[in-house]
Amino acid sequence: MLYLISKRSVRTLAGLTDFKNHKFRHAMEIYKLLRKGAIHKDFCEDFLLSLPTTGKFSVFGVFDGCSTGIDSHFASTLWAKLIKANNGDLIEIQDKNSGIYLDTLIYNSIKSFKAIKEILKLEIDDVLSTIIVMVIDNSIQNGEILVFGDGMVSVNGQNYEVNQNNQPDYLTYHLNEIVSFDDYLRVVSKHGKRFTFEHVNDIVISSDGINSFEKTFFPEHQEAFPDVQSYLFRDDFLLHNPSMLSRKCNILKNQYGVVNQDDIAMIKVRNC
Repeated sequence: MLYLISKRSVRTLAGLTDFKNHKFRHAMEIYKLLRKGAIHKDFCEDFLLSLPTTGKFSVFGVFDGCSTGIDSHFASTLWAKLIKANNGDLIEIQDKNSGIYLDTLIYNSIKSFKAIKEILKLEIDDVLSTIIVMVIDNSIQNGEILVFGDGMVSVNGQNYEVNQNNQPDYLTYHLNEIVSFDDYLRVVSKHGKRFTFEHVNDIVISSDGINSFEKTFFPEHQEAFPDVQSYLFRDDFLLHNPSMLSRKCNILKNQYGVVNQDDIAMIKVRNC
C-alpha cells in the first residue's frame, strides 16, 4: 500500500488529526513488503506495522518472530498489535520530540505485553521476536528508530546492519528488569540499538530476511542478478508504484531465480 501524506491527499487517512493544525514540508510515500521465506512451510513469522498519520508522529515497525520459538508468528503479531493499541493513547505527548514519543510508546507497550503474558500464561519461548520500531516527526522529517534483535536500517542510502550472530538479544528476555521508566531506559541503553536521523529523504527498516536471498533455480535466460539490498532499498525502478517491493521480489524470482529463504518484512518511507 502506498500512502501520500500531503494537503491534496488527506482523505486517504480520513478520521485522523485535522491536517490544518500541522505543516508538512513533503509528501510521504510508504512502500511495504511482507513475504514468507522458502524455508518456512506454514507461517510467515515476520509482521509489519504501518501507522502513517496527519498528526505529528507516524509510527512504523517490523517484527521477526524467533524461528526456534513456539508459534513465532504469534509473538511478532502480538508486539505489533500492542504497539498499535498504545499508539492511539498518546495524544497527550504529541508536543514532545520523536525520541520521547518512541520511548513512551515502547514502555507502555511493554506494560501491556507483560499483562497479556500473565493472562495467557505465556512462556518466554512463546513471545520471542525482534522489534524494530521507527517514529517520524512529520513536521520536520526527523525521527528515531529502536532495534531489539537483528535487522537492517538504511538512511539516505547508507545501510546500518544490526547483526547479533543469530543470537538476538530480544527485549522479551529483559521484561522482568523493567518496572519503571528508568529501568526501561537502562535496558534500552544496554541491550537495544538506537538510530537518530534528521532531514531524511529515504529510509528503510527491514528484518534480517533481507540477507537471505539466494539463487535457487536457473531461468531459461540466465542473467547476473542485481545486489538485492541496493535493488530493494535504493533502485528507482517502479518508483511511485504501490506494489514496488512485491513486484521487485517477483522479478528477482522469475527473471533471476533469486528467492528469500527467510521471511522478510520491510517498510520504505520516501519523502517527495
